Amino acid sequence: MKKFSNLKPDEVDVFPESLKDDFSAYYIKEKINLENYQEAKRHFSLWHNHCESSCFEFAEIVITLMKQEVFSKNEVQSYLDHFSSNMTYSQNAEIMLHFFSETYTLNFLSSDEIEPYYRFLENTSSAKVKKDWADFIIKNLSYKKNISRSDVENCFNLVRGWNVNFDYQKLGQLSPHADLRDFILSWGNHRFSKNKEAKIMLERWSKQGVADYHYLDYLSLNSKISSATGNPEEALDSLEEMAINGGGEDAIYRKAGYLFYLGRLNAAEKEYKRYLARYPKGSRANLSRYHLFRLKVMTEKEEALSYMMAIDDPDLEPNKLYWQYAILNSEESKNMLLSRYPFSFFSLYVFEKEEVDDIKWWDFIFLNSGNFNFEEDELTVYESVIPEIILKEAIFRYSNGERNYSNILRISSLLMSLERGIEARFYAGLLLDSIIQKKFSREAILTIISNFWPMPYGDFFNKGQNSLLLYSLAHRESAFQADAVSSAGAIGLTQVMPSTAAAVLHDLHMDVSAKEVKDLLREPDLNLLVGSTYLESMLDRYDDDIVAALFAYNAGSSRVESWLERIQDESYESSIDPLRILTITLSEPRIYARSILANLFIYERLNSYRLE
Repeated sequence: MKKFSNLKPDEVDVFPESLKDDFSAYYIKEKINLENYQEAKRHFSLWHNHCESSCFEFAEIVITLMKQEVFSKNEVQSYLDHFSSNMTYSQNAEIMLHFFSETYTLNFLSSDEIEPYYRFLENTSSAKVKKDWADFIIKNLSYKKNISRSDVENCFNLVRGWNVNFDYQKLGQLSPHADLRDFILSWGNHRFSKNKEAKIMLERWSKQGVADYHYLDYLSLNSKISSATGNPEEALDSLEEMAINGGGEDAIYRKAGYLFYLGRLNAAEKEYKRYLARYPKGSRANLSRYHLFRLKVMTEKEEALSYMMAIDDPDLEPNKLYWQYAILNSEESKNMLLSRYPFSFFSLYVFEKEEVDDIKWWDFIFLNSGNFNFEEDELTVYESVIPEIILKEAIFRYSNGERNYSNILRISSLLMSLERGIEARFYAGLLLDSIIQKKFSREAILTIISNFWPMPYGDFFNKGQNSLLLYSLAHRESAFQADAVSSAGAIGLTQVMPSTAAAVLHDLHMDVSAKEVKDLLREPDLNLLVGSTYLESMLDRYDDDIVAALFAYNAGSSRVESWLERIQDESYESSIDPLRILTITLSEPRIYARSILANLFIYERLNSYRLE
């Protein structure tokens, strides 16, 4: 962008009309950086009515100018109202939080003033925006006179539903009632894995007397804390108490899952059936059927299949078709699986099992190809020159209904080039899903597949002997986003925990501090060194059993040992047999292993295609 820093709004006619507001916003920001606020105001006044994809930037600009006393608070409020129609709800939430934070005094703001800007934040909204709003709401509540119990309860129920970390201790101390305070503190301590402290608070709460309308909350929290502190019977008792006191749907399902985790399979089966008898159309009915399938598939295959086929979930169609094929030897189901879901793990396993070579696989993928190609437009020539601006324009068009394949490809490609792989994977997935619906040309099909399974950082990945496996793992872990940080604290391309990284580096004779580890893990070359070394150690430990190695990488080796011991007397078609993976009790490593194996299959085919 530096090469455009001297452009003025009347000097950008060479660019498409749709980009002029972007350059105007950039020009105004440059003037602000130079502290030329009056010049910034003049050009803001000229261009603010023409903003489209840049309305978020114009909103940020006007708040910045307000801080410099160029605009009044009321003027800014008016401008923000004007910009809001061209911003998403999350963008409006972020801007209004910025506005309230800058104009904030020690006076309490009523819910009517601020609630419209955070009420509809959801799981897809930025975690940072939700956390910042949570902090602001708690801070704002602290300035209210005569805080009521319902004020604190409403705030707590809202922010814990966002699944972000917040200052639960501050919120708990705002409660006018001790029982509510101790409940919030107990909940917060459990969330941050301070389970001994959580148990103390929970017991103090119970001695004070748990209100009837909080009894289910108490039982639910007690079950989680008891489980975390190694008291399974107390956890199960709390869940059963929940089940018979109005919390059945949640409690019975959780009890079944916990029994499954504990290895009490007959008891787990009984609880899943209990759930279905009570809640045949409940929110977890499909999951209960799936787990009953898992429990029965080794011994009562046809009964197990009946549970699988009763699942009403389009996302599980590949599973249903595969297990029809595997259990009933149905060629029709196999052919439907391969033609409708060619990139699912189950299809790729069938290709592997039947030893379909690379050429035949590509022939199968290209079987229904046509003449449809991606189109270029007036923005194409600028993609490599000003990718940030073109991306912003493309996303704006997408949000306003321009969802053609060429625009989706542009968004995913630009996101990946800007190292925003997690977002890129979403848009790339939209294209991948369309391959069997649209008569794409062979070239377009290859572009879509390469777009979903990219191979960035080649100089770093290609250093090891398992480079394609490492690509497959990084694709799943971070979508190649070098600065990715998980909620658990795992960092970088291969999502390594700092403690694991420190141990690996120590073995490599590189002793570094805790802070240095966190910084180093954001460097692609160092992160890949640590991730590949750790993965190789797991492969060595489990004699190249790739499923066991991936299970250990995801969930720790102690769980792998018990799993291998439990299944040692069973026979499977191969180490990657879906039936073998199905025996992994925890859902996350099951899905994790299947995903990485599917990635590996595709990367191997892409690699051979490029070599040929």
